[in-house]
Amino acid sequence: MKTFKDYIFLGINSYILYGTILVVFSLSRAFNVLSVKEVFIISVIISGFLKYLLYKKEGKEFSVQKRVVLEAVYLALFLISVAVSSQFYDTTYDGRAYHQEAIIGLAEGYYNPYYRQLDENEELHALWINHYPKAMEIVSSAVYAFTGDIETGKAFNLLFMISNILMGVGVFFKVGVAVPGGRADIEHDPGPEPGGRLPVPDLLRGWPDLVPFAGGRLSDLSFCP
Repeated sequence: MKTFKDYIFLGINSYILYGTILVVFSLSRAFNVLSVKEVFIISVIISGFLKYLLYKKEGKEFSVQKRVVLEAVYLALFLISVAVSSQFYDTTYDGRAYHQEAIIGLAEGYYNPYYRQLDENEELHALWINHYPKAMEIVSSAVYAFTGDIETGKAFNLLFMISNILMGVGVFFKVGVAVPGGRADIEHDPGPEPGGRLPVPDLLRGWPDLVPFAGGRLSDLSFCP
């Protein structure tokens, strides 16, 4: 974990898997094929293949050993997220009243948004279930169908937090914030440029509206009002 791409390739796994589950689920419901558990398994396989193509595109930059390490780390993060999620019960009204009901319906197959709207006379919160966006509910139903524990459906909330942190660290490496001696490293700050302006990291030079607020250093964004 020493380069910008190491962190990006590790963090992007959650987004690849999330997007793949949505596509496979949508196709499976449209044609009324596959169980939601099968959707999850197939999505994991497709995600692995997509990741293989990304690694292949990068060539020698990612050795087989590095690929194995990165994917093993993500697998560990995924399992930890699932395990942690299973230990926390959702006690919110919204979560238990209709989000979980939607997840159960999607996972068990009796609710297919393509062909059926729930009847408000049969389902108390049918209005919310029928009309709320379902992306997270779909992904949660896939995880639930695989694990058998509905609380594990929350795992992607943790995974996205972890992935965003990882990719953020990768960006810091890219612009020099996290690298000793980088442009935005306070201890090695070369000082203002002529005219009193701080040096601008290369990544910010294409964002003129952002530079004045950053003061020429990405680290200064933390102190913006």
